[in-house]
Amino acid sequence: MVDGGFADTGDRIIDHIDTHYQPLTNHRLRIADVVLSHMDNDHAGGLLKVLEYYPVANLWMNRPWLFVGGVADAFHRRYTDAGLVRDIRDMNPNLVALEELAMAKGIPIRSAFQGTRIGPFTVLAPSLSRFIGLIPDMGRTPQAYRTPALANALHGARPPLFAGSNALAQALLTTPLETWQIETLSENPDTWSASNESSIVQLANLEGHRILVTSDAGPDALHEAVDYAVINNLRGWLDCVQVPHHGSRHNVTPAVLDRLLGDRVNDPSIRRGCAVASVGLQQDDYPRRSVANAFLRRGYPVFTTHDGTFSYYKGSTMRTGWFAPTSVPFSNKVED
Repeated sequence: MVDGGFADTGDRIIDHIDTHYQPLTNHRLRIADVVLSHMDNDHAGGLLKVLEYYPVANLWMNRPWLFVGGVADAFHRRYTDAGLVRDIRDMNPNLVALEELAMAKGIPIRSAFQGTRIGPFTVLAPSLSRFIGLIPDMGRTPQAYRTPALANALHGARPPLFAGSNALAQALLTTPLETWQIETLSENPDTWSASNESSIVQLANLEGHRILVTSDAGPDALHEAVDYAVINNLRGWLDCVQVPHHGSRHNVTPAVLDRLLGDRVNDPSIRRGCAVASVGLQQDDYPRRSVANAFLRRGYPVFTTHDGTFSYYKGSTMRTGWFAPTSVPFSNKVED
């Protein structure tokens, strides 16, 4: 299980698991691995009820306070390592609550960095060194010496596409249009989140079907994931890929999608795999149309969770009462 939504999502997760994953015996289902991809509250909150309700064999999460020794000089010099640990823990109550609950129940808490195996999944990102470098800018850590502008420069962020007063550029920004050949998705997203960039990216090969789980990973994390996959002979066509961060325009670029999914296809009917965007019921503006278009151009139609639960399956028949979802259609008019 990966992530748990907000605190009030926990009961719905438990109901979903009990409904669709009943064990063959009368014993309560046991979860082998629970993964918290990163520290944001919309991923951590619901896991508390899950850990309270189910027997869990392993909790995987990367706790920034364990690695302050590598970044202490990025903060004000008044900090001792112990003081920095205390303040980071105080700023992350959900992570601390998960840690304390797991320890009380005897659940091992394990870090998940590049190369870690979690059941059938391999962690492609983050590397330990990149995670440590992100800690000063994570938002739920004390104010570092570095300004946000400097942090962006250090991590490769660049000014937004079409920055400036050029009239044509401004017109394109206010009324963007796309065709199958024209892609407006920026190569230089103007928002950078250290917390999102610390997301755990996982790849599994399940009976020949390759599944990529990205959570809220951004371009830096995704490029690092591809680099690791290439070096370790793990790269290949993906059968199912999670669209990062609900389909935000700030988390994928044309270059990273080309590396993840392959070059753009010339025929809209070509399908290499499928993409899934985790989107709340009231989030009708996600996934962003420019993002859905970009996935579709590379042979990956996007399916969303707007309409509730659906399953991805191979080699079996559809469950009784379930239906085939409809993918997000190509859109010529995209977001400004």
